[in-house]
Amino acid sequence: MRTPAPAKETLWRHAILGGLANGIATLQHLGFEATQYWDGHHFKMNGGDGREGIITFAGGHWYEEAPLVGVFHDVHSSRNPFRDPEWSVDRFFHGCPEFQRGLAEQAALTFLRLVTNGRIDHRVTAAFWDRGGRLIGADDWKVLLENGTSLIELELIEDDDAAIEALAEDYGLSGREVRIITSAYKRKLRLPSAPVRFSGAEAKKLGSSPESVGRKCCFPAPLR
Repeated sequence: MRTPAPAKETLWRHAILGGLANGIATLQHLGFEATQYWDGHHFKMNGGDGREGIITFAGGHWYEEAPLVGVFHDVHSSRNPFRDPEWSVDRFFHGCPEFQRGLAEQAALTFLRLVTNGRIDHRVTAAFWDRGGRLIGADDWKVLLENGTSLIELELIEDDDAAIEALAEDYGLSGREVRIITSAYKRKLRLPSAPVRFSGAEAKKLGSSPESVGRKCCFPAPLR
């Protein structure tokens, strides 16, 4: 029996939530900066434990309906290209629509590669894309989790409150920080194309200025 495929919409919402939580957390602890953040159309993650991931959203954080593709690498996976003599990047994209495959080649895959003596080696142990509002890959979702996509288990928690609670625990956020993140998250979902702005009162509670908080919680502007 195949493991149910997660909802694309959940991932999109909680990638936004994760970006906000990371921005607030890094006001106090710069070491969190590389954990999860938005870079243009890409949501980048580093577990600090040998797992890395890039999700390229064709519509960025501004448009939920656009296609996406996610590429992950887990150094401990038996599918690690440096451990598997039969490794081929194509195996991870079997059945992938042409658009998402191209999106991976042009974007996500470019971040997870190693150049050795002029040769490009992609570092991939799992990949997925969207279809019919769900996230699927060449393998069952359980297999994908075992090979790198466990990095986004928190982003795939369906309930907002539960996801916020998990983020608070991960980052060690205070109740005050959680309330500000929750408010900013709701504002962002109401108008995804608008920048997230913080009031003077919110910034003061975080021991910062609206400008500083805004820079930390910055969602890059749409490409022109």
